[in-house]
Amino acid sequence: LQVVNLAAEASDLTTTSSARGKARVTGDIAEGHGSVKLEGEVGLAPVGGRLALEARDVRLRAAARYLANVVSATLDGQSDVNAVVEFAAAEPAMKIALREIAVRSKDIQLRGPAGSGANFDLAAMTIDGAELNLNTRQITIAKLSLDGPRAMVRRLPDGQINWLTVFRAKPGQTTGTSDKQEAAAAEPWKVILKEAA
Repeated sequence: LQVVNLAAEASDLTTTSSARGKARVTGDIAEGHGSVKLEGEVGLAPVGGRLALEARDVRLRAAARYLANVVSATLDGQSDVNAVVEFAAAEPAMKIALREIAVRSKDIQLRGPAGSGANFDLAAMTIDGAELNLNTRQITIAKLSLDGPRAMVRRLPDGQINWLTVFRAKPGQTTGTSDKQEAAAAEPWKVILKEAA
């Protein structure tokens, strides 16, 4: 995700004590329009902080390209996102989590490969009370609400269900030992949904 027109302000930052200063960063999302703002407290000794995140009028097509190796489809729609970003220095890796995530999306459209008829439309989607932990690779959603979902499911002339054409086959395994080791070490993401409406 490319952010342009960045502007940053900071005050009372110090490495001589654990006191936290103030920081504010704003910018525009280059792919598909929208804006983002981070504002809150940041410390340097040790490194850590808690920042309020606001993203407005974000087009989902900006995120779709990052799913292109998994999904053969176009995605569009508009979202507003609020969250709290928490980070802290730790070993072996910095702890990073997004809490109190709230998402308001509308006019979501997913279109599969041409001729497949694998289309999905959603008038609105609401997510409340979500958390994303990058270290444990877990997403927890307290409540998910969908308004006006519509999907077309049909059998193609070759006999397969049209939605199978949307999900790309996983790339073949490589012979590189390091790649295999990295794949084995990577933990799958866990998604927990507590309530759906």
